[in-house]
Amino acid sequence: MADRKASKEKVIEVLNKARSMELFAITQYMNQHYNLDNLDYGELAKNMKLIAIDEMRHAEMFAERIKELGGEPSTASVGKVQKGQDVKAIFPFDSNLEDETVDQYNQFLNVCRTSGDSVSTSFLRPSSTRSRLTTTTLTMWTATSRPWRHLSLQDRRDPVPTEESQGLCGGWRSGVNFPSSV
Repeated sequence: MADRKASKEKVIEVLNKARSMELFAITQYMNQHYNLDNLDYGELAKNMKLIAIDEMRHAEMFAERIKELGGEPSTASVGKVQKGQDVKAIFPFDSNLEDETVDQYNQFLNVCRTSGDSVSTSFLRPSSTRSRLTTTTLTMWTATSRPWRHLSLQDRRDPVPTEESQGLCGGWRSGVNFPSSV
């Protein structure tokens, strides 16, 4: 019985470490989102925000599992957010961050496997974030070489209004309602 309790505590510990890593990633990616948005890299900023939202889902999954196991989800973040990054430095930084995360998760997987916790093991498998980062890098390199300055600020941020963007805020950035045929 004591071994089972100790195993569960080890799993909670690694899940909390993973959650803290996710909380750091959320903050880092949202900071990059804000920075890119301020620099008028609309599509790239949007992609960074989507990645952060994926990380939020991961953090929440870890929290729910930690609670199921009787633990307290961590609210601490690991690391210091890198602010004001150059656009071309973002992808290498994020790629390295994701590589480190995968390495750590592999170690965490071993703890969960050794403890016989197959449910927690499923949460630690590499996520879709890596593929999103690959897509984002293509967008980034295109965006940094694209002649954006001929477009208005609004066009650079969101060139095509959609029904979804209209429904979210009752209009599209400027509050104008577009016909459904646009």
